[in-house]
Amino acid sequence: MKAVKISGIRKIGVYDVAESNIVKDDEVKVAIQSVGVCGSDIHYYNEGNIGSQVVEYPWGVGHEAAGRVLAVGSEVKDVKPGDKVAIEPTVYCGECSECLNDRRHTCLNQKFLGCPGQMEGCMSETFVIPQICCVKVPDHLSPQLAAFAEPLSIGLYAYKLSAMHQKDFKVAILGAGPIGLTVLASCLHGEQKHITVIEPLDYRKNFAKECGAAASFTPDEEEEIKQQASLGYDVVYECCGKQEALDQALRILKPGGKLMFVGIPETQSLSYNMDLMRRKEICVQNVRRQNNSFEEAIDMIAQNPDYYQKMITHNYTVDESGQAFENVAGYRDNVIKAMVNF
Repeated sequence: MKAVKISGIRKIGVYDVAESNIVKDDEVKVAIQSVGVCGSDIHYYNEGNIGSQVVEYPWGVGHEAAGRVLAVGSEVKDVKPGDKVAIEPTVYCGECSECLNDRRHTCLNQKFLGCPGQMEGCMSETFVIPQICCVKVPDHLSPQLAAFAEPLSIGLYAYKLSAMHQKDFKVAILGAGPIGLTVLASCLHGEQKHITVIEPLDYRKNFAKECGAAASFTPDEEEEIKQQASLGYDVVYECCGKQEALDQALRILKPGGKLMFVGIPETQSLSYNMDLMRRKEICVQNVRRQNNSFEEAIDMIAQNPDYYQKMITHNYTVDESGQAFENVAGYRDNVIKAMVNF
């Protein structure tokens, strides 16, 4: 079968690999139909690592996926052959202290799809995964929309984790890539009214307005950004992992405001202006993937599929996967979310 793997820095290969089959009673074999190209995939593609997670080539990528169930193990009860499923890419143990405290996303024994040293990704024609990772989706959703539940669940979790949901709060989102836009969608779902998006690329800045932002600016329009919240922003979601965005977040937050760090930095270390942090008493909350938000994300998409469909701007065949990665990495052709389809 065909599988997409990173074969070197900024190199993608399509490999002919042996097809996996069910070995354990709790496993499900899925015919993969669509896989999103994620920002974390691009880090592995561009840099060969995310922090201590270092790629050993060739490495299978992909964790935003959906498909049809082909077969199930003898203990599988929740899905059956023919079901359409979205894949939640965290394999958790269910027994460690984190899992028992309802924090499966920080499971001490977790394996994550496409994460070096843990599990290869599922950008392949078929994939075998534990039942706990397969979530049924309504049959009317396209495979692309079903796969989009994974990034949406991250934006939704970030919004819920911020716990700053008064309707008159001023909210800013730094970065209008797929994750920034899913945070925007989640804020709108929560009926937030005052949402400003900050994005250096004009096409993404304008797209954020199309998706419902009250205002959108480039980062150098800081005076205009501040005018949208004269006392400062109550919560800022940093969704691009850039030092300059972090610096700006601290400047525009109000005293007592909350910084939600959602983006993945290109480097292992970023710095905070501790003078501003201390004087403003800023609270910083990191966001680790998602927790207890996947099914709700599927429901959000099912309720408003046309809204999310417009975020999926590019579709590629497996043989075009190299072009998909190159376009996403280079922000080419006004790409927002790119899908590789089988």
